Amino acid sequence: MNPYDKARELKQAIEQSDVYKKFTEAKTKMKEDESASTMVDDFREKQFDMQRRELLGEEVKEQELEKIQELYNILNMNKNAAEYLNAEFNYARLMQDISEILAELTE
Repeated sequence: MNPYDKARELKQAIEQSDVYKKFTEAKTKMKEDESASTMVDDFREKQFDMQRRELLGEEVKEQELEKIQELYNILNMNKNAAEYLNAEFNYARLMQDISEILAELTE
């Protein structure tokens, strides 16, 4: 059994999964919707900045957390943005689950 061949089979299985198909479809729709794309990019920028600051030990104010939540709520009002965020979450969870299975090799 060749691990490289199995990795290619895994890639193909992921590409054929409903989770991946929904993610790529949602990503395409979201990119075609300029306002949704802009809102998601803005949300991500603010979210990553807040996470970066938390990792550096900086204080994140309650007001900033509320602003991020408010932006998320606004995003969910846009169908394309909401579908994309949901599909992206499910795809990320799939990849995390696969990574955890592979990490069992080092246990």
